[in-house]
Amino acid sequence: MTTKLTWVLAHEPYDLFLRAAEKFSKEVSEKTNGAFEIEILGIQEYAAKYNGGVAIDNRFGLLDLLESGAVQMSQMYTTTLGQLSQDMFVLDLPFLFEGHDHAERVLDGAVGQQLFAKLAEESNVKGLAFTYSGGFRIIPATEAVENLESLRGMRVRVPASPVAKDTFEAIGAVPVEMAIEELAGALAAKSVDAGESTYPRIYGMQQAQHAASIAHSEHSLFLTSLIINKTLWNSLDTATQQVFADAALSAAKIERQESIEDIALTQARAVSEGINVVHFSAEDKDPKVQNFFRLNRYIIQFPNEFKNIHSIELIQAIIPDQNDVQDEPYLLLQIDEIQDVMVSNDKNISNSFAILQLAAPTRSGTFIQIDRRIHEYTVKYYDTPKAYLSKMSITILDSEGNPFNFGTDTPSPPNKIFQNTFIFKIVTLEKQRRVLNHRNVY
Repeated sequence: MTTKLTWVLAHEPYDLFLRAAEKFSKEVSEKTNGAFEIEILGIQEYAAKYNGGVAIDNRFGLLDLLESGAVQMSQMYTTTLGQLSQDMFVLDLPFLFEGHDHAERVLDGAVGQQLFAKLAEESNVKGLAFTYSGGFRIIPATEAVENLESLRGMRVRVPASPVAKDTFEAIGAVPVEMAIEELAGALAAKSVDAGESTYPRIYGMQQAQHAASIAHSEHSLFLTSLIINKTLWNSLDTATQQVFADAALSAAKIERQESIEDIALTQARAVSEGINVVHFSAEDKDPKVQNFFRLNRYIIQFPNEFKNIHSIELIQAIIPDQNDVQDEPYLLLQIDEIQDVMVSNDKNISNSFAILQLAAPTRSGTFIQIDRRIHEYTVKYYDTPKAYLSKMSITILDSEGNPFNFGTDTPSPPNKIFQNTFIFKIVTLEKQRRVLNHRNVY
């Protein structure tokens, strides 16, 4: 008996994903003696044939169909899968991989398996293999981009990823969330100045005709995953699961190699058509010089939401003694969720939660404590209790209002980012008992 499965192609470029689906289907059919027949359909074809002609969102709509089992298999951006399992967003971190070989070891190894395990734990989707789907990201732009600094102030299309958004904010760009399918139209309409993409997509998705330059930044991989409905996966015997896993990895490896080969060809075409391709210098990627790969924005997600907040106070802070931090007259602590704390003609100060003035070094000499006295008048009181606070999005700025780069504690990858310690006192009002309570947050 033959089991029929449906594989829906979610994204463009169509031919890139079609090849992976066909390779997988052929290998599974051969190794199971035709026990499985995989129907490969574009998302519009699927809608016409199985959804009464009603259009399906190629991201979240298709995810719903995959979780329900109406569609059995697909290949989807890992950023999209981040909507099911936020751990997937870690793959959007800039300069995470040193190259393709490094990426392959990570994705096919324990880290990749951990991400897939988390995805299966939090959804009804099982990941089978990661693939590059176009290689490292580049940045096509409507104007010249000569270096990292050129991106400051530019409106840059990014996917719906908090990591991607924070990355471009860290270098002073203005991130604009939109689907990659919308980038060409946005460049043409000048609603964005640039956007994350890959070489196959600048032509496959008509972005090149609107690009004056391409920043060959290679700041992160454009990753997808071959995925399967988890209920279906669990119904397969161990031998068949292995066939599916092997076929997915084989198809992924072929796509990875083809993506690498396509890069050089597409780049040459772009140059021949007069598009200025700019390779970022080593300095642009140097963690000691730039903040591109290392976010200066720290997000503290509280395990429990604070409600009916009476006051918030910074009672202690310890920062790393790095990159001549002691030469700074002061640092500024900004918290996105807490505004209007200090009064000053300096907008950087007035937009900050606290001024961080340095005190004596700690016993280790590696970190510096913040002068406690400076905080005595920076308590944020709420005449009307603040309804809730579930997280703090923290940025440390220098006195000029620029994100301060503390660097890393190791000179070579994997770099470990120096940790900052902040202790806040949050006082909440319990209405029923009419008493104030507080607990510290680190």
